[in-house]
Amino acid sequence: MFRNLFKIFGLATRDYLHEWQMSVCFMLGLAAVLGPMMVLFGLKFGIVGGMMDQLIEDPGNREIRPIGSGRYDRAWLDSVRERPDVAFLVPRTRSIAATIDLASARSSRILPVELIASASGDPLLAADEP
Repeated sequence: MFRNLFKIFGLATRDYLHEWQMSVCFMLGLAAVLGPMMVLFGLKFGIVGGMMDQLIEDPGNREIRPIGSGRYDRAWLDSVRERPDVAFLVPRTRSIAATIDLASARSSRILPVELIASASGDPLLAADEP
């Protein structure tokens, strides 16, 4: 059995070497197809996968900011805070009331800043130190 297998591989090798021009064309065609596919797979699992992981892991990307405004009482906010899919909740005031202009005696520039409410356990801030 091994003798027949050895003969088959020997004949296949001789045929492949006899038609070396066609063999080279087959190899170039295979490289032309596999090369770009390997580059695309590398991009998908390297750069794109890394970017997706960064988007998922960064808590700033999971922050929900309402566009409109509404009136919500403390009971409604507490019920949302107790949901299992909510990790952190802090109510915000209207954006006009939370905007101030900072001025300094050392600088002539005036910086508009927004006051943002926070609390212990805020995932957007560094971990609380004990």
